[in-house]
Amino acid sequence: MKEQFVPYEIAKKLEEKGFDEECLAGYYVFGGNKEQGGDEQTEPELFMDGYDIDYREAELNMHAYYYCDAPLWQQVVDWFREKHGITIYASDRISMKDWCGTMLQQGQSLKFYPKETYYEALTKIIEEALKLI
Repeated sequence: MKEQFVPYEIAKKLEEKGFDEECLAGYYVFGGNKEQGGDEQTEPELFMDGYDIDYREAELNMHAYYYCDAPLWQQVVDWFREKHGITIYASDRISMKDWCGTMLQQGQSLKFYPKETYYEALTKIIEEALKLI
């Protein structure tokens, strides 16, 4: 199920650009106490709402001190279309056996070739769309 959520790097960029939709999951980083200048000590981990963060803190003997919403891919696609007038999608090129990310804005189409997987193509097109807002 984790593949249904955008990676941490994109989630963080979306947050910086004003994405504030309600999400089913979030990213936590475990380490020292942020208020006391603790450094990040783990890679961001995805947790669904309702997951017992206290259990993971005890397991690692660290504090969860950072949170970033983790939107679903479709939430991001919808957000770009509804809030910024940018349509993005990934489609397969059967003859080439790869995927193409496409962005439409004000009648202009930009395509990025090739990407091996659907999510790589979608990631690329989201990164490009973020540059426009």
